[in-house]
Amino acid sequence: MPRGSRGRSGRRVRGERGLTLVEVVVVVFLLLLVLALAAPAVPRSRSGADRTAHALAQLLGRSRLAAVRGGIEVAVEVGVPRGEYRVLALGADGADSLLDAGTLPGDGTASVVGAGGEPRVVLRFGPLGRAEGGPVRVTDGQGRGRVVGVNPWTGRVRVATE
Repeated sequence: MPRGSRGRSGRRVRGERGLTLVEVVVVVFLLLLVLALAAPAVPRSRSGADRTAHALAQLLGRSRLAAVRGGIEVAVEVGVPRGEYRVLALGADGADSLLDAGTLPGDGTASVVGAGGEPRVVLRFGPLGRAEGGPVRVTDGQGRGRVVGVNPWTGRVRVATE
């Protein structure tokens, strides 16, 4: 029987090389499955604006949680443009206490800009989690920007692409 031909049963004759279409499809499917499972584990590099905006969103989320858990009003002051911040517990008697302070992380290229270009941005969270203030725009030197906004009714913090 010539090489590559099939016998009476339709099966390949011994010595034939190559893969069937079904075998190729199964291998491609398994490779795509492994790739789909591994892709979320690969960290994506973020620009300085992305890192700064997400760090600000986490800070605002923690501040809202402190306001709700403590039953107090909390203010977050963010300095423009370098991203220095202070988190203050606002006392009913006018005495404020410092809860946290620092600088938002980034690679030095990100700048924080208030909605009206003010020298600092103040966002407040009440004891029910409601918010006032914002949004905050974070840009980098490459023209990429993010807007960090807070829903006034729910206090939910959101980062959006410009």
